[in-house]
Amino acid sequence: MLTAGLAAVIGTTGVGIGAVLTIFLGNPLSGLATGPWLLPDGWATLGQWMPIGATGYLVRSLSYFDGQGVGHAWWVFAVWIAVGFALLMWDRSANTAESAAGQAGLES
Repeated sequence: MLTAGLAAVIGTTGVGIGAVLTIFLGNPLSGLATGPWLLPDGWATLGQWMPIGATGYLVRSLSYFDGQGVGHAWWVFAVWIAVGFALLMWDRSANTAESAAGQAGLES
């Protein structure tokens, strides 16, 4: 959702920014391959707030700990989805205003 929102607002560079944020920054900081406890504290925390880190935490919690403590991961997903959706809606409202102004100019 974030990548789609960035693409809607910025354009094709938004896809690149979304990819860098979620894949190139989030993947190494997630600690998915080794565990976030092996990363420095600040980086591990940032990685757990990224979608890939939250996915790893969610899978570990559901698989090994019977779903205990998964609320954090669901909130991370909700925030990323909400930000992406807000970006999409912000772009749509700008396009609607431009098209309404364009149609008003054509009718005159």
